[in-house]
Amino acid sequence: MEMHQELKERFRRQASPLECIPTGESPVLKRLSGIRAVVFDVYGTLIISGVGDIGVDDGVIAPERILDALEQSGVQWMAEGAGEAGEGVEAGEALDVNEAGQALDVNEAGEAGTINSGGTGDSGGTGGTSTNIIHAQKVLDLYNETVNELRREAIAKGIHTPEPDIRNVWSRVLESLKDQKLIQFDSRFDGLLRTAETLSLEFEIRMNPTWPMPNMTHVLDRLHAKSYDLGIISNSQFYTPIMIEAYADRTLRDLGFSSGLLHWSYEVGLKKPSITFYRRFLEKMVRHHPTLQPEEILYVGNDMRKDILPAQTLGFKTALFAGDQRSLRWRRDDPTCKTLEPDLVVTDLMQIAECLSA
Repeated sequence: MEMHQELKERFRRQASPLECIPTGESPVLKRLSGIRAVVFDVYGTLIISGVGDIGVDDGVIAPERILDALEQSGVQWMAEGAGEAGEGVEAGEALDVNEAGQALDVNEAGEAGTINSGGTGDSGGTGGTSTNIIHAQKVLDLYNETVNELRREAIAKGIHTPEPDIRNVWSRVLESLKDQKLIQFDSRFDGLLRTAETLSLEFEIRMNPTWPMPNMTHVLDRLHAKSYDLGIISNSQFYTPIMIEAYADRTLRDLGFSSGLLHWSYEVGLKKPSITFYRRFLEKMVRHHPTLQPEEILYVGNDMRKDILPAQTLGFKTALFAGDQRSLRWRRDDPTCKTLEPDLVVTDLMQIAECLSA
């Protein structure tokens, strides 16, 4: 619990308000009857995401931010040629560039989880001293290699859209860097897992700024008051529920979510758009509500392929959230989505409550 609270505070300290970027979309609303459960996506739906999705899928990070994340996690980079404790230099030292990196395009589903580095700062600088860039690129290369290795291991077991737990990724990265005598831990070190958890969060914060979507808590309160079961289906990591609670200043239970209807990809080892991932959620729902039918579930997400298609395939009612340009994914060039139509298109989360009759 102490670590949980510390991670919440890290989110709160480093968060800055974000506003939705208008999409120009017109809402498509109608009254939906017979709905008993409302289930939400997180990134791009309940939470504004600077990259439109969870950062480990769609993020870009500048070299100096990688080093700063290490430093804030109690990891020190060893001086060139050093191999003994006490000869380290803190990871963020000698950085003389702007904070933000230049955005680059990254691949989506096929290379999910790998991250690119932004090569220059806002003002056209070099992105940091050449030594710092080399250090940062080494960390990033090892990170991507580890993600791909874990993905290959899962695919070999028949899991075609795997979701590695980011804590396992960073644990392996830190172990490898330490074995190569490239890093050491400062006095804050309290075990590899805790350091990996802190680093995972610090990395995500720098790569993917987030903020609550307008009316996030209001719509949840309204639906909970009307006795709808509330759930989540999300491409996520361990810090995702921590982030939601940090921004809402309430627990997920206090927000009205049923503990048995929280479906996090990092726990399942699968991710969207896997239909198996959604089927696993439906199995949870049946255990929670044996009499509930798929058509009595309304699923709200921002991506036609990752959210609307699999949910409709299983018989859910669907609402496309079209309130932020960063995250809206119509996928009109995707043949699987060309004729796909959600039941609702909402541009404000409160429109969900307005379309439901208890």
